Amino acid sequence: MPEPVVLYEERGSVAIVTLNRPEKMNALTEGVVQGIADAIDRATASRPVRSIVLRGAGRTLTGGYDLNPGNGEIEERIEAHARRFEHIPANQLALNKLLINQAFENMGLRTSQLLGTFFDGVTRHTEEAHHWVESFAEKGFREVIRERDAPHGDYGERPRADGGGDPSEDGGA
Repeated sequence: MPEPVVLYEERGSVAIVTLNRPEKMNALTEGVVQGIADAIDRATASRPVRSIVLRGAGRTLTGGYDLNPGNGEIEERIEAHARRFEHIPANQLALNKLLINQAFENMGLRTSQLLGTFFDGVTRHTEEAHHWVESFAEKGFREVIRERDAPHGDYGERPRADGGGDPSEDGGA
């Protein structure tokens, strides 16, 4: 039985999804894309999982889509689709590209601003947020931020290349 093209593993609250085609630089095929979707569904259904790490076996995450899976069908379909544009004047293609890119940019920016403002308003009024603000008076700003960021290796928690400690203590960045 061949090795699965996508591997799934849970390590506590983290699901590890590994693209497993290192000999093909983890190039995407229909099977790989379906395997990723299945792994995400599996992680979503798992109560302990809170985050998903997507990685590639071997030296790269992915080389993109596998355009030569062996039968040439995908390559032919891509070329046939690309040929549909050959009779459209170049200036019209360029203007349509600008229009579509602008629409996506506007859609993303407006949505991000709306959601960011909404989530900020919601999270400021939770019990956890009130306790966090109160802890500034008890521990001080630097200590509260250090505790918040320590699990992620932020705010000076990583060892510095020069062997020093917290860069904020000596005015460093």
